[in-house]
Amino acid sequence: LANISSHSQEAILRSDATRIVLSAMRAFSTCAPLQEEACRLLRALCVKSSDGRASVSGSAGIMSVVRAMSVHTDSSKVQEQAAGVFAGMALEEAWCSVVASSGALDAIVKAMSAHPKDRSLQETCCIALRNLSINSDARNELTVPDRLETIILALTLQEESEIVQENVCGILWNLSANMARGSRPFINPE
Repeated sequence: LANISSHSQEAILRSDATRIVLSAMRAFSTCAPLQEEACRLLRALCVKSSDGRASVSGSAGIMSVVRAMSVHTDSSKVQEQAAGVFAGMALEEAWCSVVASSGALDAIVKAMSAHPKDRSLQETCCIALRNLSINSDARNELTVPDRLETIILALTLQEESEIVQENVCGILWNLSANMARGSRPFINPE
């Protein structure tokens, strides 16, 4: 993801590519490889800039990513890339409430439950949830018992992953301390 150059991203954002990719996601919603690659691009755009995040939010982009997660629950790669989109979107407070109200939190937690042994997916999901847990809407959604249990279970199932351990602790801290934006740096999901 870090390999996308600023020049390439600017060219993609100036073109109509994001809208076309989102349209392809809707048209070919059952094609897991397409959904994975589309989410990989959207993730890279979201991580790199505010303009990238804005391009994904338009044209019902967030809902397209949620839909990809709900259709391809068995594909850990689609789940991981989609969670990465949300981790990137949550780098900016303006998008946290939008993501939190889109069904993304439920989709992320379901991905964690469906693929408990997939370290990379668990790491990306935990980063997304940590970034989103700064938002009060997201905090309310994450304290639902089943969701909280899934997040805590990641500590046990991914005990070798420093990324999971750190981010679950960060999520729990954010939930317990009622954190406000700016209290700690966000985790860049590159």
